[in-house]
Amino acid sequence: MTRRVGRWAWAALSAGVVLWAPAGGGAASLPKERLIPPQTFIIPSSAWDEQRYESAMLVAKEWEKIGLKVDVRPVPNWPTFVKSVDEPWDAAAFVGGFLATPERLEPSLMLTTPYLSTLIGRGKTNHSGYHNPEFDRVVTQADAELDADRRRGLVHRAQEILAQDVPHITLYHVRDVLAHNKERFANTVPSPTGGYFNFWNFLRATPVSGPSMLRIGWTGDIPTLNPVAARYSVYYLQAVQMVYDTLARLGPDGKTVPWAAERWTGVDPTTVDVALRRDMAFHDGRPVTARDVAFTYQFFLKWKPAYYAAALNPLEAVTARDDFTVRFKTRRPFAPLVTLTFATIPILPQHIWDGVVEREKVPTPEQWANPILVGSGPYRFVTLKPAQEVRLTRFDKHFSPPKTKDWLFVLYASKEAEFLALINKEIDFYDRGITAVQVEEAKRARHLELVEGPTIGVISLQFNLRPSSPFHDYPFREAFAHLVDYKTVIGVVLRGLGEAGRGIIAPANAFWHNAAIPSQEVEGKAHYHQFDPQRARAILRQAGYEWGEDGRLHYPKDFKPQPYPRAGR
Repeated sequence: MTRRVGRWAWAALSAGVVLWAPAGGGAASLPKERLIPPQTFIIPSSAWDEQRYESAMLVAKEWEKIGLKVDVRPVPNWPTFVKSVDEPWDAAAFVGGFLATPERLEPSLMLTTPYLSTLIGRGKTNHSGYHNPEFDRVVTQADAELDADRRRGLVHRAQEILAQDVPHITLYHVRDVLAHNKERFANTVPSPTGGYFNFWNFLRATPVSGPSMLRIGWTGDIPTLNPVAARYSVYYLQAVQMVYDTLARLGPDGKTVPWAAERWTGVDPTTVDVALRRDMAFHDGRPVTARDVAFTYQFFLKWKPAYYAAALNPLEAVTARDDFTVRFKTRRPFAPLVTLTFATIPILPQHIWDGVVEREKVPTPEQWANPILVGSGPYRFVTLKPAQEVRLTRFDKHFSPPKTKDWLFVLYASKEAEFLALINKEIDFYDRGITAVQVEEAKRARHLELVEGPTIGVISLQFNLRPSSPFHDYPFREAFAHLVDYKTVIGVVLRGLGEAGRGIIAPANAFWHNAAIPSQEVEGKAHYHQFDPQRARAILRQAGYEWGEDGRLHYPKDFKPQPYPRAGR
């Protein structure tokens, strides 16, 4: 733990108080109806993610200093977090993030999933309620642009719009320090898209002696491995993708690798034919055919799981042309078809999933317990014990069988417990990066090997932009964008293992990241904001906000919120 920050934070919470300290210097006798009421701030608990917790507490402290009363609400894990920010949610903001996964190299997933206006609503992924028609238009054009350079320009423009509108603040981009037991495994595959928790590491990591079990830890729970119910965590998805194949994979270098597909051929700008491998079988022995693939995509299109929306939206039809050829028809040219759609949709066996809703009497396929768990992937399912473990075993008939016979995913209640298990040789891999505080202890453990590198992960503060939230007002958001103490976050919380937030697409994703957006104020241009509480006060004062004699922040007189910085939206 970052002791100084952490002790302050826990002391405040354990005292059962709403976090607030008077700002002072305010006007007297402001009307009570203009007082901004206490605002709920949803953050990860310290046990779940200490660095996000500590960073969020620093932000909350700055909000208090400027006169906003803050009710900090830590949540213990990802499933609880998802429920807390699903429609309708009444908090003012939350600290979330996009942990690094291969599919998140694709900019469409990073831009559309949290910000496309069609994804506002219960069970969907635009939790902020951000709605900018210009942004929607630009990202839709980017998805339809097949020329890489022109598409890059549109992706850069989308990032400029987000920098101008401030629906979120990126707190930091992490540098991971990865750790594994070198006495048990060699030929490991670290990745900026997931640390050691990545498909290729699980496939290629080689036991030092014998067909050993690969044991990896994670803090949290996995209540289901239903491949359709993709709302629980990226770890859940990684486990799913060991059991279920996809048409393509994104390699350790970010390049697309044909997987269940042998090749794909463009027929015209909106039609692609996919030739399947002919040596694939499901774990129950049934062959994988084009009918299974076509059924899978039709099934996902029918039920529209929110996580896969960006990958599915452009699809018009998917049909089997023969036993091993599938035709994909899109409503418009769709650049991420291979990198997003083919690489994320798990192939389901039709003989198990066809009619599952009627047969199992569940409202949607997401709610099926899926006890059979039959895929065609490199590992077969053995058991799931919620809050304890997921156990898989090698599928020897797979066209690319893993080097390790068995795979054990061990679930822990805290990062400290997971790290202790690594030190005590109870697990072989720590899921992603160890914390800055743990690095020194890990260096003293002779059985561990450490690797440091950047990631494409993004930790962000998302505002609630609905009319019920003060962050619905753009000047309010702009002011609060100056209240992130990046120096303390990077230097104290992360101990230098990270960099200040610079947008939703991380600098490590170099081709798509817009590095031209400046990190300081540039009048009339999109820019990121520096830590400047005095500037924040000036913006609020100019917009008509006032402070009471106790330092509490009040709405302007005759308040009419301005949702966005430009007129006409």
